[in-house]
Amino acid sequence: MDHRHLLKQAVDMACENVRSGRGGPFAALIVLDGEVIGRGVNEVTALNDPTAHAEIQAIREACRRLQRSRLDGAILYASGEPCPMCTAAIYWAGIQSVYVACSKRELLEAGYPDGLARYHQDIRKPPEKRSIPFHTIPVEGYLEPFRIWKELAGSD
Repeated sequence: MDHRHLLKQAVDMACENVRSGRGGPFAALIVLDGEVIGRGVNEVTALNDPTAHAEIQAIREACRRLQRSRLDGAILYASGEPCPMCTAAIYWAGIQSVYVACSKRELLEAGYPDGLARYHQDIRKPPEKRSIPFHTIPVEGYLEPFRIWKELAGSD
């Protein structure tokens, strides 16, 4: 597999995405068994969707194409280092490995803003002490969806 060629494709897609005015300077490809099964570009502003990152869009396309929620054995190629949301999605999808053309440090040095500085500071704090506090309030039946899921999944 020619990792450089696939990364160059992602970089070219990112350049075109910025030129088109549709979104940020990010693109991603997902490859399985030598075939590109998913492509995505950053469409946050075009779709008014803060989750429409390139990696997420590529994962969505690949999963729709394969009609499954797991991408075990797949490789993701990204023009820039994935953010924590995309990294979590990569783990949830079961992607085997990730190749990036540009590190987070290089993104910041190039002038791309670190929109997650607050997140990185906050995530170490207890949920209720974060700048966006997370409160846990158990209500009647709050574990019922998990009980039903476990029962239907046949788990014990």
